[in-house]
Amino acid sequence: MFLLQSKRNKNAESQQKTKDNAAEIKSLIDKADLYFDDDNRELAILTYNKAIKLCDPEINTTDYVYSLYCIADLHYSSSDYISSEIAATKALPYLKLIKNPRYSWLIYNVQGQNYLSTYDFTNAELYFKKALRLKTSLWRKRVALNNIAAIYKNKNEYDKAIEIYQILASNVHASKHKHLDDSNYAFVLDNMGYCYYQKGNYDEALKCYYKALEIRLQPQSSEGLVNSYRHLSTYFQKRDPRLAKKYGAEALKTAEKLKSVTEIILSLYVVIESSEGNELKKHTERYIHLTDSIAKAGKMNKNQFSTMRYESKIDKDQNLQLKAEKTENELQLERHKNRNIISYIIIVFIIGFFIILLFYLSLKGKKEKKEAVFESEKRISGKLHNELTLQVYNSLSFVKRNDLETVENKTELLNNLEKIYSQTRTISRENSSIETNERYETGLKEMISGFKTAQISILTNGLNDIQWNKIDKNKKIIVYRVLQELFQIMKNASNASLVIVSFKIVQKNITVTYSDNRVGTENKKTFLKNTMQNVENRIKTINGTINFDHNSEKGFKINFTFPL
Repeated sequence: MFLLQSKRNKNAESQQKTKDNAAEIKSLIDKADLYFDDDNRELAILTYNKAIKLCDPEINTTDYVYSLYCIADLHYSSSDYISSEIAATKALPYLKLIKNPRYSWLIYNVQGQNYLSTYDFTNAELYFKKALRLKTSLWRKRVALNNIAAIYKNKNEYDKAIEIYQILASNVHASKHKHLDDSNYAFVLDNMGYCYYQKGNYDEALKCYYKALEIRLQPQSSEGLVNSYRHLSTYFQKRDPRLAKKYGAEALKTAEKLKSVTEIILSLYVVIESSEGNELKKHTERYIHLTDSIAKAGKMNKNQFSTMRYESKIDKDQNLQLKAEKTENELQLERHKNRNIISYIIIVFIIGFFIILLFYLSLKGKKEKKEAVFESEKRISGKLHNELTLQVYNSLSFVKRNDLETVENKTELLNNLEKIYSQTRTISRENSSIETNERYETGLKEMISGFKTAQISILTNGLNDIQWNKIDKNKKIIVYRVLQELFQIMKNASNASLVIVSFKIVQKNITVTYSDNRVGTENKKTFLKNTMQNVENRIKTINGTINFDHNSEKGFKINFTFPL
């Protein structure tokens, strides 16, 4: 009972405090509005924030939302889209508490403008269409439609944009104020002219541009004047450089009055197009400085954009949080505790998952390593069996059958043992480690030279032209092994007397061509499939391609290519 009474007393105190603050809130907003109208942005934002701090969002909802909108609009006009989006997002949960749709329209519109300015066309279209669906004045619906057309324009969907602009241009009078109608009509004409220009309909474009400029030169309809000057400057770049320069200068002058960094940058761009000499240098340096400043601040970076998207769940969470801060601190602490527990569980689960994953990858790596070792041992064993078994057997038989005291038999045995030793060294060399450091090129040359005999001549071309120190280690090993295997096949299975190996760099790829003058490769396709499979598999591991020359009438030719 005591707790219930205490809660009632707190609610009564809160309501009384809100009533007492209402007059002060109104006074602060009136003062901020004056700063807004005088373009004193910093003081305006500061004063609106003071009003917001005094507001209870659920009681002083209209004042709270209006102040946030004004802050969002001021940040938007200063090209600070992050701060603008944050301010507008804070207002989203309370729009349903205001009957007048005007405030929802204002928030949706500025939010759409933020997304449009940061090239997030999907979200921009979402908010502009929300604004369009509201039961608001015809004038506000026209503005929303104009914004949707601007999205199509920015997406280069000019036919869709022109279709909307033509509808808007056919019905000019949408508000009770002529200057608003004129201003909106000028925007429609200017944007429609831009679309015509992009489509190559230059006559229609110029008509729209001049008509829009005529309206905007009137004191009460000057909004968007900088766009008119920029578009005309672009139009006359190749047609009349003098006019292009004139309109570019007017665009920059107008943008500087607006104090909008984005407008200044866009205007500098068209000025640079029509400038020369020192003037060109001055404008270019300023353009680079401003764009660099924006890039460093991250104001145009969508990935740094504060993605505080409004959904019904967020709306509910924010309302619950506000109530908890005022009346249910214990519940908030309990919720925080539960969140921590859930977070710990999730963290433990993620850590466990990664441990299992690492364990699995480790086992998989060990298994693959064992399989690779097994395959290597199997291959070496096969070579020993195929190339040495018969010779060893014949040598042993020779020892048993012949008298080794005679010089001839002793010499023949020593020759056989020398052949066995030579082949053993060859197999060992084929499977030994390869130096991939600065000695790689020397090692490759030595390997190739090792296959030279009195009967076999080997020529190399372009090997010295490759900067092997810049080639990946694995690729160097593959090149070494592939050439080694090709030479071994040549030595064992052909009667070639001349081998040519060439290296070329073509369009960031290395092409290695091997050819010899062997005879006896009748069925080359079968030979490639059966004998060259290991070579092909090696090349594929470095994203390479292999080409077997089926049209070569004499000898054997193959080339393989892989990226640098």
